Amino acid sequence: MIRPHVARRRFRAVRLNSNDLRSNEQWPAGQGGRPCVGLIQLDTRFARPMGDVGNSNSHRFALRTIRVPGVFASAIVGSSSVEQIVANTPAFIAAARELVMQGAQIISTSCGFLTPLQGLLAQQMAVPVALSALLQVKMLAPIYGAGRVGVICFDVKTLSQDHLRAAQVPPTTPIIGLARDSRLRKTILDDLPELDLKTARDELARQARLLQRRHPDLRAIVLECTNLPPYRPAIAAATGLPIYDINTLLDWVSQGLYS
Repeated sequence: MIRPHVARRRFRAVRLNSNDLRSNEQWPAGQGGRPCVGLIQLDTRFARPMGDVGNSNSHRFALRTIRVPGVFASAIVGSSSVEQIVANTPAFIAAARELVMQGAQIISTSCGFLTPLQGLLAQQMAVPVALSALLQVKMLAPIYGAGRVGVICFDVKTLSQDHLRAAQVPPTTPIIGLARDSRLRKTILDDLPELDLKTARDELARQARLLQRRHPDLRAIVLECTNLPPYRPAIAAATGLPIYDINTLLDWVSQGLYS
């Protein structure tokens, strides 16, 4: 369910002030020789268990986050239109620049639907930009074979061709979303504080098996949503396939900085 004030102002641009641009410094930049990732986070409060990109304990790199106030997950993933993203491009750019000033050496985001910003931010930033796990689909296709890398996304109905083209996802890519009655889906859309991990694991394993049944030649899966990596072991166990997500992308990029 989309919050009423979000529905009325779906394309309202957000302006950030200096207080908004103070990062949540979860680890000192470059601590122990580790690279620092700057995370642009949507305005969310739901739980982020181990594995979630917004949980600092999920990573081997340092993490700084800046939340963009007024840009809710329900508005970004609840519509196939990218207008909400475009309208708030200045706020995302400002957050990215501030993160770089605070020591971030890689820029990423807390939502895989933000691919329309990838090209723009990559051109404007002086550091690597890796906004979505979807960037891995094109890289993995030659490795596993065309049409054999599948995607589990938050919502297959709102993940539009605009989102996919921005990440250069091949058109033959098999894609499935969370079930419409998924409790995890409701938790994220309604920004609920409580999260049932066991139910979420079962839901993701079920959707992964369904994707595999529909596409028997599937050889790997990419998790678009940054909130799905906590369930990566369950998905791997259910399918027997290698699983990639935002964390594997950021690990790869960060290794290049400190090889």
